Amino acid sequence: MNIKSNIFERISKIADHYGLEGIPELAEKLGYNSPEKLYRLNRSETARPSFDMISDFASAFDTLNLRWFITGKGSIEKINTNEFDKAAEPGDQYQTSGSKEVGLFKLLAAELFNELEPRLKNYDKKLEELHDRISLKEEIEDLKSEISNKGAAKTKG
Repeated sequence: MNIKSNIFERISKIADHYGLEGIPELAEKLGYNSPEKLYRLNRSETARPSFDMISDFASAFDTLNLRWFITGKGSIEKINTNEFDKAAEPGDQYQTSGSKEVGLFKLLAAELFNELEPRLKNYDKKLEELHDRISLKEEIEDLKSEISNKGAAKTKG
């Protein structure tokens, strides 16, 4: 049974997008001896790429949006390839020589940060507005209390 999974559809789109002549040429670009690794993802809806495969795609295609590759959300290419620098560690001091995992993790973290940053700014703005409202409500309650106390003092006096 040949059930085309979403990930295999995205892999096919990557080949088309980057001008490759199908899955065999894509496998060659990724450094695979055969396209079997890629074709196995087309055999089951639950088949998923390994971390190493995702890393291979990240290394082979600098502009590939890994979030799109993994989830299908967003666009096939990063909108701004310089955005990675925004969340990168200074001087790559934590990356060891030959550590694909650290580099890929940093890349995924940067893409996630860049996607979430506008949302976080919006939430900060909303929290600030709520804080202002709460402060105003407290101030109104204090004034009401003062007015009530002055009114009570006048009626007694």
